[in-house]
Amino acid sequence: HSMAMANRDTLMVAHTHMNHGQPMTFAHMLLSFFDCVDRSLVQLEHGYHLVNQNSGGCGSTSGTSWNVDRQMMAELLGMDGVLEVTYDCEATQDHTYAALFALSNLFLHISRFSMNFYIYCLDEVDMFRMDPSHCGMSSFMPQKCDCGTHFEKVRVGCTSIMTDTFKCLMQLRGEFHGDVLPAAYMPFNDARAPLCESHVTIKQFETLLKHLVPQKDRMEEILREGYSCATELCTYLIKEKGYGGRLAHSIVATLIRQARAKGLKSFECTGEMLDEAARYLVVKEPGLSTETVCKQLSPEEFLKTHNHLGGAAPEETLRLLKIRVATMAGAKERQQARRNKVVAAVNDLEARAARGNAI
Repeated sequence: HSMAMANRDTLMVAHTHMNHGQPMTFAHMLLSFFDCVDRSLVQLEHGYHLVNQNSGGCGSTSGTSWNVDRQMMAELLGMDGVLEVTYDCEATQDHTYAALFALSNLFLHISRFSMNFYIYCLDEVDMFRMDPSHCGMSSFMPQKCDCGTHFEKVRVGCTSIMTDTFKCLMQLRGEFHGDVLPAAYMPFNDARAPLCESHVTIKQFETLLKHLVPQKDRMEEILREGYSCATELCTYLIKEKGYGGRLAHSIVATLIRQARAKGLKSFECTGEMLDEAARYLVVKEPGLSTETVCKQLSPEEFLKTHNHLGGAAPEETLRLLKIRVATMAGAKERQQARRNKVVAAVNDLEARAARGNAI
């Protein structure tokens, strides 16, 4: 949240297919990452609910003739409920990969964002740098002081978790629906290793994210030298000059192609160049002034006009951030409630044992 608040006005280019798309801010990008993580956490919470069901007393298939109170067992263990159908308890195991699916979704996002920053931190790009305290040094090339290997380690950890998920799927694919060893040998049955690796990978990425230093001047330079505001010039031609959508697109695309051929940046384009592009296509000349063309190709003006729901404008970003602060607070409250429930159940169990009460 603090990083997003500090970068509501930090201009950068958004990419489509690894090329310039449209302007945005670093805060807008961070909001995208937050929402990805939030959806994954919602899945993980549901996965916890599915795992946190009592399967005790299932008797492997059909239950038991002993007088077992399966509901009390669940309550004493702080569980959310009981897997009612006893054959389901041993045969299915879908709760295992429900949790892994959620983790895989989370680590898929972390892996992709790690790759983004891995590229952004390249010397040739230099949109971000890592605080020197978190840069590594090559064992062979003394000039290197980079964070690339840290992002690589994060992606290795992400791959490991996703591999466990894939193994679960393949291990149960086509297996008999019942108590079988492939279900018993699920990778997540001993949850300690993957959960520990998940924790380490998350902390690694969190640490890297906290120590990223945006190179604001360089980010703005890349944005201004590109043509990512071109859609606004198209929109102006459609709204103000009555051109059809595809024709406006063709005129602006021709303008940009000719500007690139001349080695001109977007802020160097003129109204005359736009007319020249129209003449090349043998269509009506727009007759716009250079001031109007430059305004439509301005990143600041672009963001002003994108203040709609979920848009990249700083004002909308602030509104979205406030909502997501509340979202995170709610998630923390639910997590604390789960912990409290387990602690209360353990305390109750120990108190009953100390009193010698029947359980």
